Amino acid sequence: TAAQQAIVNNIIANDVPDFQNTDLDTVRKTYLEGFSYNLTPRWQFLFSATQTKQDGLKPLGMLNLSSGTVSTINPLPIDQNTNQYNASLTYTGENFFFTGAYYGSYFINHVSSMTWENPFAPGTFATMSTAPSNQFNQFTLKGGYNFSPTTKLVMGASYARNTQDDPFLADTGNSPLGLPVSSLNGLVVSTQFNAKLTARPAKGLNVAVGYKYNDRDNRTPVNTYEFYDAGEP
Repeated sequence: TAAQQAIVNNIIANDVPDFQNTDLDTVRKTYLEGFSYNLTPRWQFLFSATQTKQDGLKPLGMLNLSSGTVSTINPLPIDQNTNQYNASLTYTGENFFFTGAYYGSYFINHVSSMTWENPFAPGTFATMSTAPSNQFNQFTLKGGYNFSPTTKLVMGASYARNTQDDPFLADTGNSPLGLPVSSLNGLVVSTQFNAKLTARPAKGLNVAVGYKYNDRDNRTPVNTYEFYDAGEP
C-alpha cells in the first residue's frame, strides 16, 4: 500500500546516509640498505638495515556488549613498522675463522587501540587493544678451526632477549581495574650452543660428531587478572 511504501522509503531515507564505501586494503613497503667494509685482508665488517612499513585498513570482527551482544565488522587502521638490523665482524685466518654478530628486530604498532560506537545503541562505545609493539635482540659468536685438511671443528653460541612492555588498555570507568600491573613486562631469554666435529680419517670414511643445546626461558611474570568486559559492571 502507499502507507507501507512510505514507511519503507522513510527507513531508507534515514538509514542510507549512515553508510559509506570503505576500501579495505593494505600497502607494504620495504626499504633496504647495507654495506661491507674490509678493515684488513683478514677483517671484514658487514651492516644491513631493513624497514618494512605497512599501512591501510583490514576488516576485524569486534564485540560490543552494551545493550546486548552486538558483533560488527570494523575497518581496523593499520600503521606498523618493523625495523631489522644486522651487524657482524669476521676474522678469517689460515686455519680458523671467527665471527661476532648482532641481530635486532623492532616491531612498532602506531595504532595501540580502536574505539567504535555500537550501531544499535548510539552513544555507547567499546574499545579493543591491538597487537603490542615488541623487541628482539640477539648476539651470536661463531668460529671454526681446521686441524688438518680433513678434520674441522665448528662452534657457535647465541644469546637473545625478546621483550614486550606496552601498557595494558585499562578501563578507568570501573574500580578496581583488575590489573595487578600496568603492563605485561614480557621477557623471553633464549640461549643456544652447538658444536660439530667432522673428519675423514680414511678414504671413503666420513665421521661427524655434534652437540646442540637450546634453552628458551620464559621469564614473564605470572599474575592473576580480574576478567570483565570493558564498559560493563
